[in-house]
Amino acid sequence: MYPADEVVIPSLTISPGDVITATVTSKGAGNFSLTITDNTTGQTKSETAFSAGALDYSAEVIAEAPADGQTGNVLPLANFGTVDF
Repeated sequence: MYPADEVVIPSLTISPGDVITATVTSKGAGNFSLTITDNTTGQTKSETAFSAGALDYSAEVIAEAPADGQTGNVLPLANFGTVDF
């Protein structure tokens, strides 16, 4: 959760063409459930998170280019084709 760094989920393998669903559910008092599901393979990963400053009334989705973990250089953004948010 922002402003924390990205999280790599090695147990979830996503391939080009897979259909992905991601949800963020407020559990109240700054507690959240975050779930990403690969609908194509049936894999899912859930985490809970806490944000003291969360206002519990909006969420944002950001698609951004990844960065090289060693150099910090921005890598090319994948061609997603059509993405619906």
